[in-house]
Amino acid sequence: KDREGRVARGSYRAREWQSYVASCWGRLEVFTSANLPLADARQGRLGGALRECASRGGERPHLLYGQRESARGELPIVLPKASDDLYGKLLPDKGVAHEPWGDEEVLRANIAKLEGMSEHLVKVRRIAEEEEEWRLDAERKRKAKKE
Repeated sequence: KDREGRVARGSYRAREWQSYVASCWGRLEVFTSANLPLADARQGRLGGALRECASRGGERPHLLYGQRESARGELPIVLPKASDDLYGKLLPDKGVAHEPWGDEEVLRANIAKLEGMSEHLVKVRRIAEEEEEWRLDAERKRKAKKE
């Protein structure tokens, strides 16, 4: 029963979790949490496992606790820090906006702040965009060849 491992491998299938990681704002939150240290003043308010998690370099704990965990009397799932290498697969601006909204500028500004915290995220984004362009180019060439 490796619950944390299921989440990390993408096999945690709760509908709400899948919706969260598909959304632009959920993705932004996951990677901001992984890259923005928890303020020292807030660490003192945490207890138990949360304090232990936060004591590891000010790491922000990211938890999952839903209907399933509640119904089974399970503790919240404390997620491992999101690997920046996953960023290319979960780019916030490629996520779903669940309703028409006018916050694109706010989202872009927050992504810029996030990427300003980590040069590695910028590199991962560039690689992901280059791979996507390569994939689209290969697809166009296949279609042109068929015609």
